[in-house]
Amino acid sequence: DEDAPIVFEPVDDEWWGIAVLNAAAPSTWRYVTVDRSSPVARDGWTLTGGITFYQSAIRLDHCRIINALGEDGINVVRAQFQFVNSEFGPTVSDAFDGDFAWGTVERCVFHNVDADGIDVSGSQVEVSDVRFINIGDKGLSVGEGSQLTARNIYVENADFGAASKDRSHLTLSNATIVGARVAGLAAYIKKPSYGPASITAEAVAFVDVPADRALLVEVGSWIDLDGVRTYGVDVDVEALYEKWTE
Repeated sequence: DEDAPIVFEPVDDEWWGIAVLNAAAPSTWRYVTVDRSSPVARDGWTLTGGITFYQSAIRLDHCRIINALGEDGINVVRAQFQFVNSEFGPTVSDAFDGDFAWGTVERCVFHNVDADGIDVSGSQVEVSDVRFINIGDKGLSVGEGSQLTARNIYVENADFGAASKDRSHLTLSNATIVGARVAGLAAYIKKPSYGPASITAEAVAFVDVPADRALLVEVGSWIDLDGVRTYGVDVDVEALYEKWTE
């Protein structure tokens, strides 16, 4: 419970975390803290998540995924997930990565994340009442044919508030984006085999974001903001990712 949580932490500096593969039943974690986890790596077999759920449903309720040392704090692959009232961060890369997954994130906070807060590929996701603070890349990263609906979102101090890419669509409402360093909202192609992306947004407040950085749209993609469609221009997408490949 809140006064006596379950805590997974290393004996020394780090440990190999948790992997749940092809579980016969859903997992439920309540008041669980996972601290300083690294991905499982053994006999040439390496995962990306300090926590990995592969074809195994997971519900996090009042959990904390902190000081994560892997490429993903938690990675859910081909499974259903539900995260409520939980904390993610700090992390050295993405906080949550969903691959071909489906689920919800509600009343959570992502903070001090070196890469993306929520990064989904080939997934169907709903996000509501979530805060992203001090994000190294994107608050919401929607890619590879994903559909994500987000409402009541707050993003502060990120490169991008939210980005839709590679034949994905983001539906966003009632959002505040503060101090976006590259763009408040972005739609573009990262992987040409997928194609353009799109965003439908309404009631988005841009705070300390210059007008020319509110939207970034590549040719072929589009963003509808409060019923006004912005079409794309030429964008050097590779330059957006240079700092992650250096």
